Amino acid sequence: MLELLKTSVNDKVIISLSGHGLLSKDLDFYYATYDIDFYHPEHNGLLYDDLENLLEEIPARNKLLLVNACHRG
Repeated sequence: MLELLKTSVNDKVIISLSGHGLLSKDLDFYYATYDIDFYHPEHNGLLYDDLENLLEEIPARNKLLLVNACHRG
C-alpha cells in the first residue's frame, strides 16, 4: 500500500485480484484471503468497499481495479 501512495497524478495504477469471493449475511462482498472464515467472511475477508477506499487514497488519476472472483450461494 505504501508504494501506491507514492504515485503521482500522472501515473497509471492497475490492481488485479483473482480468487474466491463470498457474500456475507448482509450481502456485502468479501474477497477471500488465505485465512478467511468461509462461514463468516467479515472475519479476515477483504471487503469490496475497502478496495474502493484504497483506490480513492492513491494519488494517481488513472486507476483500474480488476476483480475476478466468484461467490458461493
